Amino acid sequence: MMAPKLPEIPFDYVSASSNAPDWFVDYRGPINNQLTNDGATLGRVLFYDKTLSRNNTVSCGSCHRAQNGFSDFKPFSVGFDFGMTARNAMPITNASQQTQYFWDCRVKSLEDMVLKPVQNHIEMGMEDSTFLIQKLNKVYFYAPLFEKAFGSPEITSQRIADALAQFIRSMVSFDSKYDEGEQLNFSNFTQPELNGMQLFLSLPCQKCHTPGNFGGTGDTANIGLDLNYSDAGFMDISGSQVNDGDFKIPSLRNVALTAPYMHDGRFKSLEEVVKFYNSSIQANLNLSFPLNQNAVVASGGAYGSTTTTINTTGPVLPVDFNLSDQNISDIVAFLNTLTDYNYISAEKFSDPFK
Repeated sequence: MMAPKLPEIPFDYVSASSNAPDWFVDYRGPINNQLTNDGATLGRVLFYDKTLSRNNTVSCGSCHRAQNGFSDFKPFSVGFDFGMTARNAMPITNASQQTQYFWDCRVKSLEDMVLKPVQNHIEMGMEDSTFLIQKLNKVYFYAPLFEKAFGSPEITSQRIADALAQFIRSMVSFDSKYDEGEQLNFSNFTQPELNGMQLFLSLPCQKCHTPGNFGGTGDTANIGLDLNYSDAGFMDISGSQVNDGDFKIPSLRNVALTAPYMHDGRFKSLEEVVKFYNSSIQANLNLSFPLNQNAVVASGGAYGSTTTTINTTGPVLPVDFNLSDQNISDIVAFLNTLTDYNYISAEKFSDPFK
């Protein structure tokens, strides 16, 4: 097997967030898995190594492609044996800022999340962790990488998870045209981008996608995609699915790259997404507060959050955005300013086997 191409001196993953904006919480991992340059280097190799799949055909990077904002360009990803995933692959952006993972928020830490796709019977098929360890022990370049990362060459499931978590935690993105604009009073924006930003901030969009990370922290929402959902979405703290169509609110950073959109990849473009919000929100009985004209927040919780208590004063009535075609185009222009081209082109996040 070809060895990964790695620099003699590891890339700097640890201090990447040292120049982060105020909204960014510089979280470098739990006390037993603090981010290190060698740990993230190992995680990068594991992330792109197809050895982690049952038949050596799929890696994490197969469904989280840099050019697509570390998401998949297909509505459903193709697994190791050509099976299709049940949901669209979520993009990887500022995972350190998140408190829940997957569309249904069933996992609460990166260390617990990263091996779920590896072990999934459709995605990568490595349900037997012993088999995975045996495979990696046969790959000559892993022992020194594990030793650098953890002080000894021993390969364990926990160390694999820790390294992957470190790499993903290091993948920070806050260098877009929008971020530059914040320092320049948005003098770098075109008129359509300025118009789109003003619309975005005046509509319910900003209640779930709050400027900063623009969502993606861990809150959920029912946005009225369907009157009745076939996919229950959110899992409660007991691990049971709640049939109300709540799904995790994704970050909009790099959103122009991450089509198709929604948990089932039903929308092919940002224009389709904005048009949906403009005129096609369904009157689902559990429609989240910002999108229901007849709902009010009774107590606590973030907008769209499962902890928010909602009172309804009448039948579900979706909000009316009343956008013109030009308005829709302007909002899309604004969303494009959230693309961080340095993030998706950074060598330290790229495939080391190429």
